[in-house]
Parts: sequence; C-alpha cells; structure tokens
Amino acid sequence: PIELELAAWIFLKYITSPEVQAQWVSSSLYLPIRTSALNFMGEQLNNYPSYSNATNLMDFSLTEPSLPGYDLVGQEVELALQAIFDGSDIIETLDSLTAIANRILTLQLER
Repeated sequence: PIELELAAWIFLKYITSPEVQAQWVSSSLYLPIRTSALNFMGEQLNNYPSYSNATNLMDFSLTEPSLPGYDLVGQEVELALQAIFDGSDIIETLDSLTAIANRILTLQLER
C-alpha cells in the first residue's frame, strides 16, 4: 500500500540525514553514507585519528555491487585470504577462488 511506501520513504530520509548519520556512525564506527555527516562529527574525528583518516578516503570509495551471490563470494574471498596467510600458493589459491566465484555467480544468476 501507498502508506507503507510513504512510511519507508520518510524513515529512509530520516536515517540518512546528516545529523542522524553522524549519531549512528559515532556509535557504530561505521563510515557514514554521506560525507555531509562529517560536519556533525568533530569530536569523533578528533578522538579517533585513524577513523578520521578513513573518512578522508571516502571520495575514492564505491558501493558494493547489488548482485546475487555477492555475499557468498565474499565468504570465499575470506577463506582464500586465510589460506594465503597460512602459506597456500597465491596463484593457485586465487585461480581456485576465481573458479568458485564464477560458479557461485552463475548459479545465482540462473535462479
């Protein structure tokens, strides 16, 4: 119904406002979805220099793709990185990861 759509829109507008984003990320230490939230985070940025450094990289960031299977591939990436850290051959591990990721994405897109 239109009322639910309107309620969802009002909530999204609220939660993504710079002031509310500043409160949210100050509590969670996530990065804000809008750089304008940084204008409301002076104390947070001063107290956490590494967080402040991360926010300086936001202009170079991209969102994750909205692709079926993306989270599953992310889990495989974690396993591959751990295998590499544990001494597995880098090229073989990445070649295997590529094959696994392609298989996951193909299966997800066929659904």
